[in-house]
Amino acid sequence: VQAAAESSELVRKSISIVHELSKLSKDSIKVRQLLKQECADLKYSEASDAAAVTALRPLCPTRWLCRFGPIKATVDNYPALVAGMRKIVQSKVLSTATGQAKAEGILQNLLKGETYLGLCAIIKPLALMEQLSLTLQAKEVDLDSTEEALMIVDRTIKQSRDSHFLDCYKLTTDIL
Repeated sequence: VQAAAESSELVRKSISIVHELSKLSKDSIKVRQLLKQECADLKYSEASDAAAVTALRPLCPTRWLCRFGPIKATVDNYPALVAGMRKIVQSKVLSTATGQAKAEGILQNLLKGETYLGLCAIIKPLALMEQLSLTLQAKEVDLDSTEEALMIVDRTIKQSRDSHFLDCYKLTTDIL
């Protein structure tokens, strides 16, 4: 998963934006509260979730399967996070010039269609790999179950290569 994600500049940059957004949220209670409020406000009109802001945590550089939660939270709440970052930038919530510049950079990247597209493209493979990891770590797993799980993941990824990307492209054009 790591090699595949890092080989794609689109995915690599998109994941980097999630990491920067989560660090900003973690480092500033004001940012975290504003993002939570924006998610809560949009929850009633869209499928946004204020609890997802809590799922935004800095990405572990070595544990790739732990990236699914923060990336999924970002994808699921993209419009609310964009709106929240707009408010953060406009209201100058961050007191330092460096913090304000980071917020502006994150917002500019969130507004790019390629950021959402990259996250959308990697979410399904990450979900499959996370589920495979959980299956392989189960106490009752046997060799036949392991082999079957591996074949299912392999087949699903191969079958969805083209169609998944086209679906992601359509979602990107709809959301932005």
